[in-house]
Amino acid sequence: MITSEIDALAYIKNGDKQAFGFLYDAYFKKIYNFVFFKTLHKEITEDLVSKIFIKALENIEAYDSRKGNFAAWIFTIANRIIIDQYRAHKNTYDINDFWDLPSGENIFENVSNQQQIKQIKDQLGKLEPLHRDLVIMRVWQNMSYHEISQITGKSESSLKMMFSRTIKNLRASTLLSMIILNNIINNN
Repeated sequence: MITSEIDALAYIKNGDKQAFGFLYDAYFKKIYNFVFFKTLHKEITEDLVSKIFIKALENIEAYDSRKGNFAAWIFTIANRIIIDQYRAHKNTYDINDFWDLPSGENIFENVSNQQQIKQIKDQLGKLEPLHRDLVIMRVWQNMSYHEISQITGKSESSLKMMFSRTIKNLRASTLLSMIILNNIINNN
């Protein structure tokens, strides 16, 4: 009986491809969300997620746990397939579609003010793609800097610095927006 990622990988290495189902179940939602945040399109996400898992299954023999954990390996495959998609289609999508993702998880459950949510959306939409991805992977995906490093090819220290600066800038921009909004309200 397969009870862990390590068990599944051991079964797969011994020729039992059925064990990949355990990994699929364990990573589907994470990969789906990761791809959706990058494409912001449901149908494209579904197609890409299928391609990602097919490619992972086809190349599972190439996975080497000494080079990194399985999560980093499959997210790297995901990232490469997404890049291929961008190159092939070069479509852009509205960041506002990001917030329509149907999910049981709501990152803003504790935020009661819709204006704050709008400001956060606006600020995230202004970020460079790598910075936005970093915030999404750290905040939404709860990924470690090590995992993000393996996916992006950036060093952990540069990612920590980038995240810190990005959050600092987001806080400053949001605070400035709040001050301006308060001044407008108080002057009317």
